Amino acid sequence: VDLVKSRRLLFQGGDRIEKYCLFGKPIHHSKSPEIHNRFFDEQNWLATYYKYETDNPIVAFREFQKNKLMGASVTIPLKESLIQYVDICSKDVKEIGVLNTLTRLDDGRIKGDNTDWMAIYDEIYKLDLMNTYILRNSIRAFVIGTGATAKSACYAIHKLGYKLYIKGRSREKMDYFCNKYNATVINENSDFIAMDIIIITIPGCVELDLREYKDSVCIIEMAYNDVMKRKYPKYAKIIDGRTILYEQAIYQNK
Repeated sequence: VDLVKSRRLLFQGGDRIEKYCLFGKPIHHSKSPEIHNRFFDEQNWLATYYKYETDNPIVAFREFQKNKLMGASVTIPLKESLIQYVDICSKDVKEIGVLNTLTRLDDGRIKGDNTDWMAIYDEIYKLDLMNTYILRNSIRAFVIGTGATAKSACYAIHKLGYKLYIKGRSREKMDYFCNKYNATVINENSDFIAMDIIIITIPGCVELDLREYKDSVCIIEMAYNDVMKRKYPKYAKIIDGRTILYEQAIYQNK
């Protein structure tokens, strides 16, 4: 590791070091540089990863090209708007309409991919709910939010074959999930429905009280900032956003 750090200092500013970064805003709280730079050290990889805060896709793409980045992570609010600048999209990005990863291919083209849904899928799969339920579509998954992260979450639920429920502020956006994934809308007039999985994709600063749900529910919390205004069932299994961040970063580094 010390040798790699020495080489990094020696070649700093040159083309010998592969450069990667995180695009989005706000990203001051992000742990991505810590995760990826630790991975580079462990793999003796002559590379560095940094933050570049912007909410402008043009600015992000120019930074990617100007600094000859080999790859980048993408977070809100750029997960949808950056798609138009990539040369090729993975099958998942085409289906979801959201990316979180940019990769420079050997031929110079830039590829967009999505590893968020993979991390969500894996964490839910580990719950081994099929031991409890005979039919996949009897497992109820509730996604709170209708933004870019919600699209990745709903895609993961669709891949798992579970029954999808959705809640958000925009009726138009909720209709999108109803039409694409046969989701059921939950609103203030809905009867209470016990859920097996709840995926929260809204900011942590938004107050949310989920204590009416059973203690056996699994809650996947996509946010991970310091101010979390949530109230969970006392004994619920909580998978926090840092876990999802780490899992999707592993896929980015493959």
